[in-house]
Formats: sequence, C-alpha cells, structure tokens
Amino acid sequence: MVERAGSSFSASRSVDGPLVSRMGRALVLAAVAVLLLGCYNQEAERVERIAQDATDQFHGQLSAGRFDEIYRTSDPELRQRQSAPAFYAYLRDAQARLANTKSRRQFHTGVVLQRDHATVVLAYDVDVGDAIISEQITWIIRERATLTDYYVGSKAAQ
Repeated sequence: MVERAGSSFSASRSVDGPLVSRMGRALVLAAVAVLLLGCYNQEAERVERIAQDATDQFHGQLSAGRFDEIYRTSDPELRQRQSAPAFYAYLRDAQARLANTKSRRQFHTGVVLQRDHATVVLAYDVDVGDAIISEQITWIIRERATLTDYYVGSKAAQ
C-alpha cells in the first residue's frame, strides 16, 4: 500500500478491471495493425519501384526492337502461353502502335504481396497523337522483375 498525505492508495485495486484490460488489448492490437500496415506499405512501394524501373527498361527494349531479349527474360508461364513468333509479332504491332507516343499517363497500380513474390500491374493511357491507347504491363517480382503479361489495345470511346 502506498501512503500519501491524507490518503491511501492500493496498487492492487483496479478501476473497471475487465474494461481497462479489453481497452489495453485493443490498443495493443491497433498498434500492431499500424506497424504491419506500415511494413506492407513499404514493401508495396519497394516492389512498385522495381516494376516501374523494369517498365522503363521494357519500353526501351520495345522501342529498340529487342523482342528476343524481352521474350527470353519473360516469365516461363508467358512463354508457355505464347510461342516466340506469336509474341514477336504482338510486340512488333505494339511497337508500331506506340511509335508516336506523345505522353503516357499511369492510371492504375495494383500490388499483391505474397510470401515469396509480389505481382505488380501497371496500367497506362498512352497518347499517340490521333488516339489514346491502353497499355497494361504485369510483373512478378522475386529477386528481380519478370514480365508475366503485356497488353496493348485501343481505348474504348467515351
């Protein structure tokens, strides 16, 4: 027991014990959730930067016609879905459609974090002067970014 001038206080007393205990647990859980969310956001930002850098490199390869390099370094599942000649033809068409790019506006970023990898989807509206073209690039991030899907198409009339 702690004695103070004119009063006594018992350290064993608790006001609304179960309520305080539940509030304490809720505060601890909230703090843990904030920490986990912060870690998630940092990792999401990190893999998004990796995907952005890979996209810049991809656009350089596409512009230079380095289709074989793009195909060889793409995800094995992409190579199973499309033969090299079919993918090269698709990339040649994309290169031609994007040749007069005036600007590129990213309008969507999707990040899915999993235990051993992340998937990042970047979607763009590309102004090529006489049209707006949609472009979507999907990366799987492990040790590095690997192209897993690529789409270029006409933007629907609005």
